[in-house]
Amino acid sequence: MYYAGGDSKASIGPLEQAITLAPEYANAKYFLGLAYYAQGRQNDSLRLFKELASGNPDNAEIKTIVANLGAGKKPLDGLEQNTPPQERQTAPVKQ
Repeated sequence: MYYAGGDSKASIGPLEQAITLAPEYANAKYFLGLAYYAQGRQNDSLRLFKELASGNPDNAEIKTIVANLGAGKKPLDGLEQNTPPQERQTAPVKQ
């Protein structure tokens, strides 16, 4: 809710708690990675997206995000999906 409302800083604590309670909660990792990036924590963001890539090897969006972060770009640059992840009808990552 915090991330969807534009408050990436406030979203970090609840998202970290979510993945502590459910370490395989892929969508919590996805949004936590975006929140980390928004707060200047690029290394933490890249680490989470690399974890997601290993568990979702066929997810082109995650591969693009990892490549973007590795190249110093914004995570969502160049994605075919133009709708922000928090506004989509389906979750960005399979559980």
